[in-house]
Amino acid sequence: YHDVQAIKGVPFKLDADIEKWWYLIAALLILITLIIYWLTGEKKPKLRRAVASGFTPYKKALNNLDELKRSKPDEKSFYAQLVEIFRTYLEERTGITSRQQTSNNLVKKVEPLMKDEMKYESLSQVLYLCDFVKFAKYHPEDSEAASAFEVIEDSVHYIEETVKREPDLIQ
Repeated sequence: YHDVQAIKGVPFKLDADIEKWWYLIAALLILITLIIYWLTGEKKPKLRRAVASGFTPYKKALNNLDELKRSKPDEKSFYAQLVEIFRTYLEERTGITSRQQTSNNLVKKVEPLMKDEMKYESLSQVLYLCDFVKFAKYHPEDSEAASAFEVIEDSVHYIEETVKREPDLIQ
């Protein structure tokens, strides 16, 4: 009589000729995957200097600001559009993308463009004010809205002048 023993496994081993084909097929699949990814992968957009409509980003921003001033939307919409115009201008003119980021990140990215400390501080305050209006339900005075509009407009002018004088600042 013999004791009961566990089942012994037999190691699986491919035939040497078949094993070569498996390695070749795996390498080929990886290569095809890399080629497809490279061909269809997301391309980085090139810096756009002018909009398709023929306007430069500077003129487009000024036109959008004028249109915003004329349309007189409600408070929350006004501040949201004000920041959106500024972010769009920055992206198109300097390549600074900030649509998915907070105003704090935007303020840090704009700092190299804003040599004047007072203009930089007022711009950062306006961006924070816009956040307060959009998210904290803050209701500013009408004079604050006019001041915020002027600061954004002045910042667009200032950044345009800075970029013209020092084109190396553009990313």
